[in-house]
Amino acid sequence: MGLTRKRFGMAHLQEQDDPRQDDPRQDDPRQDDPRQDDPRQAVAQAAPRRHGRPRKRATTSAQAEAQPGLSSAFTETAFTETAFTETAFTEATASQHAPDHGSDAPDGGVPAAPEKHHQPHPKNTLNDLSGERFLYFTKSVLQTAYPSMYGHTLRKRHGANKPPQIMALLIEFFTKAGMTVLDPFAGVGGTLIGASIAQPAARRAVGIEISEQWAGIYQQVLNEHADLMPQTVVRGDCLEVMERWRTGEHVPEAQGQRLSPDQHGAFFDFIAMDPPYNIHLEQTMSGKGGEKYADEYRNRRSDYNMRSEERGDLANLASYADYLDAMERVFTHCYALLRPGRYMAVMVRNAYQHGEYLFTHVDLARRAQGVGFVPKGETIWYQAGTKLRPYGYPYGYVPNIAHQYIVILQRPRATKAPVSAGGDAHIGRFLDTVS
Repeated sequence: MGLTRKRFGMAHLQEQDDPRQDDPRQDDPRQDDPRQDDPRQAVAQAAPRRHGRPRKRATTSAQAEAQPGLSSAFTETAFTETAFTETAFTEATASQHAPDHGSDAPDGGVPAAPEKHHQPHPKNTLNDLSGERFLYFTKSVLQTAYPSMYGHTLRKRHGANKPPQIMALLIEFFTKAGMTVLDPFAGVGGTLIGASIAQPAARRAVGIEISEQWAGIYQQVLNEHADLMPQTVVRGDCLEVMERWRTGEHVPEAQGQRLSPDQHGAFFDFIAMDPPYNIHLEQTMSGKGGEKYADEYRNRRSDYNMRSEERGDLANLASYADYLDAMERVFTHCYALLRPGRYMAVMVRNAYQHGEYLFTHVDLARRAQGVGFVPKGETIWYQAGTKLRPYGYPYGYVPNIAHQYIVILQRPRATKAPVSAGGDAHIGRFLDTVS
């Protein structure tokens, strides 16, 4: 990516804000190309290229495929005329979500109206994105590189914190300005901050967090960043909080105002969650279980932490089956609180336990489908900064998981049911049907 970053002025980007860089189950001291120690790669780099005389004109992508030494990333970015490339997208979103949103506004006023080709389609009821950004987001693999900001030093105390910028991307795609977002597992506030920095205008967001420690860190971030719009945090067990909202015992509030339900009793336009991925397991490669190796081997050390002693913390359940059952109850509440036709994004990582690989993202998608959600797709979020740990070495294969899934689910649109033969019992009743 060196050439690509230089071409697009990306040299200023810092190392990726990797939320799992301290996870003892995912560690590698090397932050760049994992092939750097491959002897075959070294030979290839040392050997002179024999592609003939230097070219005097740009090489096409088709020609580049025949040249092993030419980076496909470079050719795609440098020579694609119409595609909204990954590097341009990263650069645009990184600058877009910088703290000073109004720096390009004339005289500090309202920014100039975007050019026509950057405006959303007039029939777009999903978001406020231009056609090129809309299209690029649908790419099924996402690799990000964000500068560390918005209280990263505080937020990284939580082992599963997410870059607010990636949460802003999700919010910008699945909502329009003025809509409301829910995060049932708010943690240290990645989704809440993402809603505050979303473009073209901040969204309202409500987060539920069971841990006083993590909710307190979000408040500290707000105290240190006066430019961030504060969002609402409800302290408590998300299952209990959402149950009270569904029954009408309490009404959710955002920005100090009570939210109004639609005719289905739903309050929210988008739900984004980063739930526990499993129950807590004993650390064996690092922490106390790895003390005999920690001093000598960097990839056995970790200060990874996402534990709480709260009774309602799903990660404190007894088994993986109990965890899935609890997540199904979460999805049931989310389905009722999400407006028909709108979406939910679940960020999750698979696991390897007791000698077996668990497809957690599939298990969760099936549980969500069972309560009415329609699976719409998944985005693989590649985490380039993941450190490698010698799990199976030298006896067998155990994967170092360097990606997470963003599972996209939709509550079907509500349409009027056809009138029955009796003519009155079902008139005006709304049913959820797959769009």
